[in-house]
Amino acid sequence: IDAIEKVLAQCDDTDKKLIELIYWRKTHTAAGAGMVAHISQTGVYTRLNKVHYSIALELGLISA
Repeated sequence: IDAIEKVLAQCDDTDKKLIELIYWRKTHTAAGAGMVAHISQTGVYTRLNKVHYSIALELGLISA
């Protein structure tokens, strides 16, 4: 939990909004969350992939 909290604390407001809509509330798809955040679906996946990568690094699952 600490690793995830550490990464989420470093996220910008857009990343936090995407995570909230897609993962916590589960009310939007990547495309729908992108519409709310005014970014493309590809942009959403790019941002989420960076967050996932950072979490995996923090957990020690991968090396840089």
